[in-house]
Amino acid sequence: MKIGLIMGHEKTGGGGAHVTDCIRRTLNEEHDVVTYTFTKYDNGVTKNKSVVPLRLGRLIILQQCSGARVARLAHDCDLLVYPDFLIGIPDTRQPVIIYNHSGYRPHQKHEYHGIRKPYYDIFETRLQKMCQRIRDDKNVHIITNSQYTAGMVREDTGRESTVIYPGVDIEKFRVRDQTERSGVASVGTFTKYKYYEITCDVMTRLESPYTIMGQMRNSKERAYHDMLRTKYPSVQLVPNVSVKEMRDRLWSTKVYLHARIEDFGISVVESIAAGCVPVVPDAGGIKETVPVSDLRYTPNDLNAMREKVEKALAGEYDHHMPLLQKHVERYDISVFQKSFLDFVKAVCK
Repeated sequence: MKIGLIMGHEKTGGGGAHVTDCIRRTLNEEHDVVTYTFTKYDNGVTKNKSVVPLRLGRLIILQQCSGARVARLAHDCDLLVYPDFLIGIPDTRQPVIIYNHSGYRPHQKHEYHGIRKPYYDIFETRLQKMCQRIRDDKNVHIITNSQYTAGMVREDTGRESTVIYPGVDIEKFRVRDQTERSGVASVGTFTKYKYYEITCDVMTRLESPYTIMGQMRNSKERAYHDMLRTKYPSVQLVPNVSVKEMRDRLWSTKVYLHARIEDFGISVVESIAAGCVPVVPDAGGIKETVPVSDLRYTPNDLNAMREKVEKALAGEYDHHMPLLQKHVERYDISVFQKSFLDFVKAVCK
């Protein structure tokens, strides 16, 4: 079967890129997969077609609204798969599968002023049309990355969805030897949306090493990284960390600290597989990946976060780790692959 992956642009990092790669590799096992994008990109994917034969990374809003235009390139495909957020579904008889990561919530309009406002007005209008299309068209099938996200999709579109958790390579991260552990680590792109200033404020009050590992792909992320380095000189920052180095560092880390309310939280699952005690917000999809209330703190409560980290460093939560490491096996890449292929077969039967 020929399947088209419909994308505005190719992401280079984060959960969206991770899931897109998992979907592409999974479908390639049994099907002929072609990636269709609005703008050209080069990441080693040979079967790629684009509307515009140029790389236009800054036109994110235009690319996000280009789903229907991109999908027209895939007119000869048997199935269309949207692996990440993209607005616009063509009027077609082809079955459509959308993997939704965060619902269909409108942006906060007060955040956008000047020349950006007209673009976001267009975005919001098309977003509402997209929700209506999903609500009315039973040929569109929704997968979500957590029960939490499924609830948002239900509120936004009135449609039920199937939860297929993102695939994580549990075996790659699973710790092999029981080594001495110390310190605290966080993993994620160097962006203000990861709330590293909050975790740094907490960790500078504790006598424990703190390391942040993540990607730094553009000038905004570099500026945020440099700000953190200047403001918190005691924190070790590791930009553009490789998967191997991240894993090796997690293997010797005692506590994994996360501040953002995530829809799923891939790095949280990876850290648990690596043997770290997670300390995470008591909200969002992380409540599914960390189903132990002892390890969750009230969001934005710095005192609660610090107390949880101190107890985790002292070993008070170690007894939860066997249960957690067993729990995260349900997120293994093999489970994702089987579930996703079974879903495709059910949609196309």
